[in-house]
Amino acid sequence: MGALQIMLDKGQEDDWFGSNFIVMLAITAAVLLIGFVVRELMIDQPIVHFELLKYRTFAAASFRDDAGFVLYAA
Repeated sequence: MGALQIMLDKGQEDDWFGSNFIVMLAITAAVLLIGFVVRELMIDQPIVHFELLKYRTFAAASFRDDAGFVLYAA
């Protein structure tokens, strides 16, 4: 989470993906996010219950809320 936050914070100052530092932060954030999702899917008592996304209504509402937040923050 920290790598993603620093990437988003410093990206504009360091020419986004023209900077090796920002590229490394993006790769780190992606690898750790994938690792987190895999771990959450494999353990018995996950912190985030991804199986809720099987329900179309819940998944659509979650996507709508996330998209609305992104559009509002932009």
